[in-house]
Amino acid sequence: DNVMTVVTGAGHDSVVVTAAGRSNIDQPFGWGSEWRGDYDGLSSVYRVNLGAGEDWATLAAGGGVVDGGAGVDTVVFWGPVSRFAVTALSDGSTRVDDRTGAQGGAVLWDVERLNFTDAEIAAPGQA
Repeated sequence: DNVMTVVTGAGHDSVVVTAAGRSNIDQPFGWGSEWRGDYDGLSSVYRVNLGAGEDWATLAAGGGVVDGGAGVDTVVFWGPVSRFAVTALSDGSTRVDDRTGAQGGAVLWDVERLNFTDAEIAAPGQA
């Protein structure tokens, strides 16, 4: 499994996930026969902990979990709101799924706002 973990500290942070688990380093020696030079990282998994502050995370690839932490946090998705299914889960989190299947689902904790190319909405799981 390819899992990319990003942990930020207090303050106002911005994280952009474009290809979780993708490496710009040619690694055929480390992976041996399992190495794939054509792998683009789009199906990888991320875990982002934004920490305290007013933070932004832009999710453009893969799927995973974002913990916004303390403060008012925004997660940005590339596409119109109609492309995504936004659901409040019973555990207090928000799940966002790409209806096209181009991107994996995201589970959001302590994230207050969702920003799409055509709208910004309150995260329903945080109400």
